[in-house]
Amino acid sequence: MASTPARSVPFPALPEALCARFGIGALRLRAYGSDAADLDVDFGDPDLLGLEITILTTCTRADPEAPIPPEFFPCLEVSKRTEALLMLAALSSTPLVEIPLRCASAACREAMEVELSVEELRDLQRAAEEERRLAAAIGGERILFRRPTGLDQAAWRRTRYPDEASATRAIAESLVVEEFRATFRRLTAHDRAWAEGLNRVMQDSDPLVDFRMQVTCPFCGAQAGYTVNLVETVIRRLRGIQQHLAATVHRLALRYHWSEAEIFAVAPWRRERYLALLDREESR
Repeated sequence: MASTPARSVPFPALPEALCARFGIGALRLRAYGSDAADLDVDFGDPDLLGLEITILTTCTRADPEAPIPPEFFPCLEVSKRTEALLMLAALSSTPLVEIPLRCASAACREAMEVELSVEELRDLQRAAEEERRLAAAIGGERILFRRPTGLDQAAWRRTRYPDEASATRAIAESLVVEEFRATFRRLTAHDRAWAEGLNRVMQDSDPLVDFRMQVTCPFCGAQAGYTVNLVETVIRRLRGIQQHLAATVHRLALRYHWSEAEIFAVAPWRRERYLALLDREESR
């Protein structure tokens, strides 16, 4: 039995310097939920960063086919990783992201759901990326920062900071463009409001990382702001796809006595057709 290739789309646009550093050409994302390797993703892993990288590693291919250095994915900016995961969710299921919310009004608290277009979310990210470096005013001077990567996140997690203020300063300083480091240290010693201003700049420059939206409750009409973790939403969807895939393998193995390898040699649309036939047979 021969399978057909999974659907795929070009990977989100990457900085030329990053591609040159790893010798990366064109990359493509394939749909999750069609390959035996998709069952190997452990969605119970408490290491969310590691889980995100595992998912992208599993579903990203070089075009033409070539090994992708494992160090590549941790070097992606957090916002780029989030964009790629959103694209993967759209490719693997539907182009809409369903966000479950609960009305913020204490008098209402009704459950509601908001649908967001992945393409609209990507438009927000592309607009923000027009500025490669982030500029924040500290002590009346302009300081340039870069966007955080997975390597930064891993380093911050390994470091023990004496208090929250020290952590905030150290994390911010690690993102300062090198030639502004000394100026950053000098200015933040006197500007007490620097962290608040920098936080606003970071939020605006990475809209998908700390996604915020205004929603009007359809039940009581109250409008409120909500912060949404888009990555958790994507992972919830992909986990559901994996559960369906595991159930598919189980049913086909029981009914047709195929091995896992034989099941995955069948095109996904054909597997769904066999499942529909089984449903029809069992409903008689």
